[in-house]
Amino acid sequence: GEAIDYNEYLTGKRTEGSIYGSFNLARRIGNTVGSSLAVLMLGFIYTFRAFDLMYIMTAGGPLNATDVLGTYSYMLSFTQFQFSKGSAVAMVLFACLFIVGLFYLKLLSKEDE
Repeated sequence: GEAIDYNEYLTGKRTEGSIYGSFNLARRIGNTVGSSLAVLMLGFIYTFRAFDLMYIMTAGGPLNATDVLGTYSYMLSFTQFQFSKGSAVAMVLFACLFIVGLFYLKLLSKEDE
C-alpha cells in the first residue's frame, strides 16, 4: 500500500516524493506486465481447446491452411488410421501445454507473494 510517515502527515510535506514516485511507477509496471503475461498464457492454452470449432468449420481448411496439432492428430489417428503417429503428435501437444502450464503456475505463485 501507500504508507505515509506520521511526520509527513502532520506537516503536510513529502520529503522523498521523487523516490517514492519512481518505486510506485516500477510497482505498477510490474503488476501490469505480470497480469498481461497471465492473460497471454491463458489465451494460449485456451486456443488449443478450440479443436471442435476448427474441425467442424474447416476440417483443416484448403490445403491444410488451418490445420493445428489437435486436428492433425485427429486426422492421423481416425481418418488415416496411423495411431502411432497420431499419438506422437498428441504427446507433442501435451508437452507444449504442460510447459506453458508450468510457467503459468510459476507466474501465479509469484503474484501471491
